[in-house]
Amino acid sequence: YLYLFGLAVYSVLPLDLTISPVELFHKWREGRVMLIPFGFHFTHPAQALYALLSDMAIWVPAGVLYRLHRGTDRVAVQWLTLIAAAVVIEGLQLFVYSRVSDITDIITAGLGAGLGLWGARFVAHMETGMEAKGNGRMYGLPHPAFWLALGWCGVLMTVFWFPFNFHTDGSFVRERLALLGKVPFETYYYGTEFRAITEVLHKILFFMPLGTFMALAARPLQHRMMSIVMRVLTPLVLLGMPAVIELGQTMLPGKYPDTTDWLLETFGALLGYTLIVWQKRGAKGYVKPVRPIVATATPPPESPRSPPPTHLRRGMRWKPHAMVYGVLLVGLWLVTHSPAAPYNVRELLGGHPLWSAVLLAGLLYWTFGAPVWIAMRSDAAGLRGWNMLPLLFVHAVFAWILLRSAVPMESIHDIVGSPVLGWPWEWEIIGRFLALFGIGTLLLTGAAVITLRLCGARTGKALLYWFYITLLLLPALLWVVVGAAATDNLTELMRDGGGVTACVWLVIFWLMMAFTGSLTSRALARRSPSPWPWRWAAILAVAASLPLGYTAFTAATEPFVIKYDQVFSAMQFLFSPDRGHYASGAGLLIRYGIFQSGLIALIVLTQYPLWRQVTDTAPKTVPRKKARSARPNPPMP
Repeated sequence: YLYLFGLAVYSVLPLDLTISPVELFHKWREGRVMLIPFGFHFTHPAQALYALLSDMAIWVPAGVLYRLHRGTDRVAVQWLTLIAAAVVIEGLQLFVYSRVSDITDIITAGLGAGLGLWGARFVAHMETGMEAKGNGRMYGLPHPAFWLALGWCGVLMTVFWFPFNFHTDGSFVRERLALLGKVPFETYYYGTEFRAITEVLHKILFFMPLGTFMALAARPLQHRMMSIVMRVLTPLVLLGMPAVIELGQTMLPGKYPDTTDWLLETFGALLGYTLIVWQKRGAKGYVKPVRPIVATATPPPESPRSPPPTHLRRGMRWKPHAMVYGVLLVGLWLVTHSPAAPYNVRELLGGHPLWSAVLLAGLLYWTFGAPVWIAMRSDAAGLRGWNMLPLLFVHAVFAWILLRSAVPMESIHDIVGSPVLGWPWEWEIIGRFLALFGIGTLLLTGAAVITLRLCGARTGKALLYWFYITLLLLPALLWVVVGAAATDNLTELMRDGGGVTACVWLVIFWLMMAFTGSLTSRALARRSPSPWPWRWAAILAVAASLPLGYTAFTAATEPFVIKYDQVFSAMQFLFSPDRGHYASGAGLLIRYGIFQSGLIALIVLTQYPLWRQVTDTAPKTVPRKKARSARPNPPMP
C-alpha cells in the first residue's frame, strides 16, 4: 500500500492541478489525453521500447509486494485489483494539467503487475521445490536463479547501451571519462524535479531484479564449493554490473555516464537483494523444526541463553566520563593558548574563554563519543535499525547547539560560509552545518559498527543499514558542502576545486582515522582473558594509518593555492601558525604527524568510557537453588 501511495504521488507531480472544464478541454485538444493505445509518437524504436519497459518496471514491484501480502488470493483477483489501482492513478493524472493521461499506461501497468505476480509465484514454487528435493542436488551447478541474473544483465546492457554505436577513440573516451568527475546529483539538480524523480525510479527499479536473482542464487547449495563461489560472485555482480554499464556508456555518443547513476543502480541492486533476504527470514513456511516435548518425571535443567558477544553493562559509571571530559577541557585550553597552534584554532574561544572552553570540550566529547552509542543502539534495534537515521539527526542538532553557544559566528562562517539564499533567521547556516557535520558522523558511526563486527558482535543488520544510509545521504551531503558551497574556504583547499576524486579521498581519510581510533579504543578497553591480540592489531592499525592517512590527505588537498599574493599548499595553510610563517619541509611533516596522531588520540580518549561499558562474555549465571523434596513433616515430640 505504501508503494501504491508512492506511485500515486509520483503520478500527480508537479501538482499543477486543475478542475476547470475549459482547461481539461484544452488539455484534450493539445493531445495530452490519449484514448488510443500506443498512439504516442517517438523518434526511434529504442526510445519507445525504453519508455514501455520503464512503465512496466515501475509496476513489477507492486505485483511482487501484493503477492507476498495476499498470497492466499487467486492470482487473477490480485491482477485485476492492481489494474483497478492503475486505472485510479491514471484518472488522477487527468486533473494534472502538465501530465499526459494515456490508456497505454494502464496496459503497461497490467503487464508489469502481471509479471511481478507471476515472478513472485514462480520464485515461491521454485524455492518450495528446492526445499523438497534436498536443496536441488545441483552437483556443482549454480542455482537456476543465477541464469536468470545473467539474462537480466543482458537486458540491462540492451536497455542502457542501445544502439551499441561504440566509439573507442582515445581522446573521445578520455573526454567522456571526465563526466564521471561531476559532483553527485549535479545533473539532476539542473533538470526539472519531475525528470529527476523519474530517472531515480528508472535506475533503481531496473536493477532491483538483478539483486533479487542474486539473492536467490546465493542461498546455500548442496555443493559446498559452488555455494562459496556464489557468495563471492554476489557482491562482485551487485557492485560491478552498474560500474560496467556506466563505463560502457563512456564510449556511446548518445549516452551520458554519471557517478550518480552508478550509485542509484547499485542501491537498486542491493535493495532487491535485501528484500529477498528479509522475505525469506520472515516467511511463514521457513520455521525451524521444534523438538517434541517428552513428559519426564523431572524437567530437564534449563541452559541459560548467552547474550550477544557484546552488550552494554547495566548502570552508567560516570567517573571515567568525568575524567575524560576533564582531560579534554585541559587539553583544549592548552592547545588554544599555544603559540604553535594555527591561528584559526586560537580564535575559537570567544568573549567568554572559560565558558567557550567548557562547551567546546563537551562538543568534542559528543562528536567523537556518541557515534559508538549510536552503533550499539542500532545493533540492539534489530529490524528497527533504521532508528540510526533519527539518532544521527539528533546527534547533529545537539552538536549545532553546543557549537553555536561556544564559538563566535565569524568562526562558523569561515567553515560553512555566509548566508546567500536569503532564508530567514539562521536556517541556511544550520542546514549547511548539519550537512558538513553529518558526513563525519556517518563515517564515525560506520567505523564503530565495523569495530563491533570485528569484535564478535552480531551487527550484520546494523552494518547493512549504515551502508544503505551512507549510500543515500553521503552524495547529497557532499553536494551541499562542496557543490553548493556558499564559500570557497573549503573548496579552494580541495584538489581540483572539490572534485569527486578529492571527495572520495577525504572520505577514505576520515573513515580510516575513525576506524583506527575505534579499534584502538576498543582494544584498550577490552576485558577478555587475552586482550593482547587485539592490542597488537590496534598497534598495526595505528602504524599503517600514518603513511596511508598522509597519502590520502595529500591526494585530497590542493598542492598549489594562490591567495594573499602568495603561493602555498593546503597543508601549509591548515597547519602553519599564521599566514606570515608557512611551515615547510620536515617542519610541515612533523605538524601533520602531530595532527593525525592527535586526531586518533582524541577518538580513542572520547570513546574509551563507552567501550568500557561493553563486555565480551556473558555475565556469570547464578545457579538456581534446588527445589526442596516433598517430605512429610516430622512428628511433633
